[in-house]
Amino acid sequence: MRIILDSNIFVADFWLRGTSFRVLLDALPKTGHRLLVPKVVIEEVVAKYKQRLEETVVTLEKAATLLPGRTLALSADEVSVEIAKFREHLETSIKRIGMIVDYPDVGLEAVAARAVAKRRPFQKDDQGFRDVVIWETVLALCVDDEEPLVFVSNDAHAFANQGALHPQLQSDLAALPAPAAPLQYYTDLTTFLDDHIVPALDLLAGTRHEEFLDWLGTYANEHSFDMPIEYGEIYFDSDIDNWQFSMMENVDNVEIAEIRTLPSGEIWIRLDADASCEFDVYFYPPVAYSLPDEYHASTSGEGTTSKSMHFSAKVTLTSDWSAITSMEITEMAEHGEAE
Repeated sequence: MRIILDSNIFVADFWLRGTSFRVLLDALPKTGHRLLVPKVVIEEVVAKYKQRLEETVVTLEKAATLLPGRTLALSADEVSVEIAKFREHLETSIKRIGMIVDYPDVGLEAVAARAVAKRRPFQKDDQGFRDVVIWETVLALCVDDEEPLVFVSNDAHAFANQGALHPQLQSDLAALPAPAAPLQYYTDLTTFLDDHIVPALDLLAGTRHEEFLDWLGTYANEHSFDMPIEYGEIYFDSDIDNWQFSMMENVDNVEIAEIRTLPSGEIWIRLDADASCEFDVYFYPPVAYSLPDEYHASTSGEGTTSKSMHFSAKVTLTSDWSAITSMEITEMAEHGEAE
């Protein structure tokens, strides 16, 4: 099987250190599958990293004004060096388990016809040239080899319709000359891994589960996990305009559902647990006085609040179970009123 990843999958984890990429990079060779990354994806991911780095530099420069004599920012040359390091890391990681695919041989006339017709991946505002290049790469790979393909992208505007590949793109596949490789579409890397990679990992027997339950619960309680996560509906006061996850603490009631080993020896765990989670909240400053005390509201329009949550996670640990190497929250929902 050949796996193609869109830019947004890489941008969510630039340095490929999260749980999903740890599993992909470690286990993919064992399955016999290959990673294929269009060259345009590499260029966009590097451009996004450059943008993110430059934004960070601006933030550091502002912070330096509060610390006279301290140099926090990077020079233009240093930024260029960091971008080159990132590109090398990205390309080396990909080539270790697959290859970078060159631009497809597609005529400008065909691209223009798709744009005029507003045919996906083009959108109504004529955006989508990069996505067209990616899709034409996918189509070329379908014709090039009969080995099945998987395409992973969370860009619903370009490729999806209600979680499935858009009908216009399905018709593109149907029009390919036979024999053409079958294509599966996924909106996230985690689901693909659950379907095709994780089941190939060695499963540890249930007796090992109980052996480490207490240890894992204790470790989680002693650490705060400040990370981006996806979660279900969480309810806030109607005056709260926006909010974002800040940190997790007091993890309790850990239930391990599955333990497997990666080829490198790292441990992969799927678990459910409860936790107290802190959220930063934002609102129109004048309503600060009317918000409940639990929001710790300030007249600047910002505050914090805690909620008791139930979450599902995937965790990787060192082979000797001495340290967590990554943690990915896959589901989160409000469990009850926070203490």
